Amino acid sequence: MPANDDDDNDNGIPDKDEVGQVNGEDDLVAISLSILPVLNSGEGEVELKVLWGPATKVWKYPDKRELIIPSNDPCHSSDCERWPPNQLPPTLYVEGLYANIIGTQGLDLSYVLNQTGHLHTDFVMVTVFKLEITEPDENPVTDNNFTFNAAIPGVCNVTGRGTIGVLAMDPNLQWSISGISGSTLTSEPPDRKGPDITFTYTTLPSSWVGWKNLYLTHPAVSCMDYQLVEIFFSRDETNNPGGTNPNWYYYWSQTSASTGNHHYDVSKPNHLGYYSWGDTHFHICPLACGNNDMTGHDGIDTFAEICLHEKAHMDYFLSTWGTWANYWSKQPTEDKDEGVGDGLKDSEEPGMGYDPTKIGTPTNQYRKDNDFEDYATKAEFNWTEGSSDYADWANPGHRSNK
Repeated sequence: MPANDDDDNDNGIPDKDEVGQVNGEDDLVAISLSILPVLNSGEGEVELKVLWGPATKVWKYPDKRELIIPSNDPCHSSDCERWPPNQLPPTLYVEGLYANIIGTQGLDLSYVLNQTGHLHTDFVMVTVFKLEITEPDENPVTDNNFTFNAAIPGVCNVTGRGTIGVLAMDPNLQWSISGISGSTLTSEPPDRKGPDITFTYTTLPSSWVGWKNLYLTHPAVSCMDYQLVEIFFSRDETNNPGGTNPNWYYYWSQTSASTGNHHYDVSKPNHLGYYSWGDTHFHICPLACGNNDMTGHDGIDTFAEICLHEKAHMDYFLSTWGTWANYWSKQPTEDKDEGVGDGLKDSEEPGMGYDPTKIGTPTNQYRKDNDFEDYATKAEFNWTEGSSDYADWANPGHRSNK
């Protein structure tokens, strides 16, 4: 029988520690009691006794109402209960408290005459098991995190250790985990049996769903334990299916952090991003996976903010000027700031809070040296920090450190 350490009534208390009725309880095991032929005279008593340790309790009902053993009857020990033969309950319910070694717990049913003489005894061995994944156990909280390495193709090993609480039964433990589309899944041992398991995913997928359930079962019992594991990509490697850009750019571009039409430019290692006036796309650069000094954010938040920044440049330029050639022809009359222009139309700048005679307005909040940069920087603050953390499967990243 299973150790009753789950929480069937969802009140935060393990069921084995509950005193009294537990709604939804489903772990107690029924035992049938009888004495044949039926003794209607009531002579003598029938005694039920728990032998060799306190790994079990006995209840009258399957939802833990009316504790039978340990007994509160002062006439005999707490590890047994007695009834007249004609009042013997036909069914009682046994609760397992914790795993015990085979052969160290039993139930004894005896016919007792004159309080002492056990004329006949029946006995059954009781084994309490606790099917449990012991590693990973989220202690520390990130020990259920696993990451594809830098190899090509990338490899990720997910390891587990478990027990049923009864050493002799552990070799028949059975493990399972679901596959990842685009990756090959193998295991060691190949039959996925035993107390230890290593599942190996080979090749990074084209899209990322990084959580999996690691399941543990045993053919001798009808229960299951599972552990959520999280699978990450190495942030700065380039072993994604695209094979050119870093993993963070490849996968973050598939999330809500990505906006606008952008390309990756590895040639500018000291830049966050940039927009070339007149292009219908903008560029994300290597520093966009790191810190954003303007907002104080990092990682996927920086990527999202730089997308918004450069997209603001692009959207304004294309909607206002259309092409570089058109801007070049109109700049001398419509964007005269200090004779060279700042990219913003002079007639629109006062309504935007900018001085049309200066490239950089001294009262700007973010960029006092450049009005167009100040305008685009404002767009970064439209991003809500952490709003794409759920989709951040980079290591290091915003999920991998939690």
